[in-house]
Order: sequence, then C-alpha cells, then structure tokens
Amino acid sequence: SRPMMRYINFSGTGITNATIESFCSLCPLLTQLYLDSCHQLTDPAVLTLSERLPGLTHIGLDSVAAITSSAVETLVSKCRKVHRLGKITNISDGTLVEIADNCSKLAILRIDGCDAVSLIGLTLVAAKCSRLTK
Repeated sequence: SRPMMRYINFSGTGITNATIESFCSLCPLLTQLYLDSCHQLTDPAVLTLSERLPGLTHIGLDSVAAITSSAVETLVSKCRKVHRLGKITNISDGTLVEIADNCSKLAILRIDGCDAVSLIGLTLVAAKCSRLTK
C-alpha cells in the first residue's frame, strides 16, 4: 500500500528532478510540498508535479532559479487547488494571467523580486483571486 503522506519539506536539500519523479509515484496524495532553495531542480521537476500531483495546495519554490515561467504556468493550470504559491522569481504578467485564471483559491502569492511583473498583472490577480491575503 502507498504511504498517505500529505506534507514533505525538501527545502535546502540536493533533491533532483529524478527524485521528484520517484516520490510522486510513492506519495500521490501529497498536498503540501516545499522545495525552497533546491538549486538542482529545473522545469522537468515542475512538469512532473503538474502531471502527477494535481491535488497540491501549497507549493514552495523560493530561490529555485532554474524554474521558468512556462513551467509555472503549466503547474497552475493543472494544480488548480493551490492556496499558497511560494516565491518564484522567473515569472511574468503572462504567468500571473494563468495564476488568476486557474487558482481562485490562492491566498498567498510571493512574487517579490520578479522584475517582469507589472501593475497590470498584479491587478488581474488581485481581482480574480479574492482570497489573497499577501
């Protein structure tokens, strides 16, 4: 039988894309995943999360510089229950459109340091994600 684990914090570890692939099949009910400062992760890891863990509600990707806006857009289009999206620096207004259109339950969105985000994108998210608190 599969573990019923719902929360994992790999922050600051050397976890790789391959490890993400493995644990997704072992923990299909995972809802909270923190990968902050996991510098070896790239877009394929995020795409795997998108496909294999659609029930994610909390995703931490703070300081994971290799994750692109395209991967984040795929993630939010498939993981539509997201309440918390940790700091992702490589996003743009296009990503904010996807977040606004797909993550109505979003309460926390950290985008400080995102140079490609404008007031237009922020206004859209604020209008469509009524549960945002910060």
